Amino acid sequence: MVLYFVEQVPQVTKTKLNKLLFYTDFKFFAQNTVSITGVPYARLPYGPVPNDYSLLYGAIENAKQLREEVSIDGGTEWTFFTTTANFNSALFTEKELATMMDTVRRFGHLNASELSEKSHQERAWQANDTGKLISYLYANDLTTLK
Repeated sequence: MVLYFVEQVPQVTKTKLNKLLFYTDFKFFAQNTVSITGVPYARLPYGPVPNDYSLLYGAIENAKQLREEVSIDGGTEWTFFTTTANFNSALFTEKELATMMDTVRRFGHLNASELSEKSHQERAWQANDTGKLISYLYANDLTTLK
């Protein structure tokens, strides 16, 4: 799923990628009582993130499928991901792919700050303490489902 978002959303940052994964997994869980990735999510200051996301992205980078790039724009340095492997849609069901496409349609145009702000409006983020895991039971409370 990480490769899908990196391919579909130009210059996706870590913060934005974390939110795209959260919204996709939680929406899919709300509709199917199972997430796509099975990854637990935690509350951090910039919003919900896959727990131990640095290890997750590091493992994908070590497998030579993901690379973090640095860009300097107007004196500001920021990083984004690029893929070094192709996304394999055969690993996903039609329902999973549809949910992933819907996430890109709904949120792909937002920048990382806007998406982080949106995630702060979710009960899943508001009802949990920083560093704590977020129960998938909050999936039914997503504002995007209303």
